[in-house]
Amino acid sequence: MNKIIIEVRVPAINKIYDAKIPRDIQIWEATQLILKMIANLNPGLYAEDNEAVLVDFDSGKVIAVNALVADSGLTNGARIMLV
Repeated sequence: MNKIIIEVRVPAINKIYDAKIPRDIQIWEATQLILKMIANLNPGLYAEDNEAVLVDFDSGKVIAVNALVADSGLTNGARIMLV
C-alpha cells in the first residue's frame, strides 16, 4: 500500500484527525501536508507552523524529520501528536 492512515492529535486546538499520508515521502513533507489540512479545516483557529514536529503519542519521541514515512515506524492506525 502506498499510503497509511494515521491518527493526528493537535493539542493546540484540542482536536483529533485521521490523515492519509504517502509512505514514500519524508516526515517533514508529511508534516507540511498535515499542517495544511488542519489549517484548512480550522480557518483562523490554527495557523501553519514551520517548526511543528510529529511526536509518537505512545512513546513521546519526536519522529525524525528526514526519515521516510515508510522507515519511520509509522503504520496504519499510528497515533501521533502535532506539536
